[in-house]
Amino acid sequence: MQNILIINLDETNSILSTGSLINSLRGYFPAAKLSYVAFDDEKQFVKILPALDSFFLIEKKKIKTYLKGKIYPDALAINSLEQTLSDICLTNWDSIIHAGKSNEGAIVSSYLTSKQ
Repeated sequence: MQNILIINLDETNSILSTGSLINSLRGYFPAAKLSYVAFDDEKQFVKILPALDSFFLIEKKKIKTYLKGKIYPDALAINSLEQTLSDICLTNWDSIIHAGKSNEGAIVSSYLTSKQ
């Protein structure tokens, strides 16, 4: 079975624009495990896509709060993000697809690809 990870860290409602990609992947790879990475403000949309087998949510507000802090803001934000990404790294991904346009998504995609 193939493990395919789709990353889209664009603004709110971005998952709706990747719905056709997710459905196409499910059609081409019916036995594959399709997983999705999004910011936690997309949670309500991720749950309505039956073609997804699992999803990972990054706590956007928590990271932004850390970045606004006065004591080690970058380190706290990176540690928070790395905790979420460590769960994703437990799976050996056959394909990692950056489906969005954001720099954040590109960085996460590159990070996860380098861990493979």
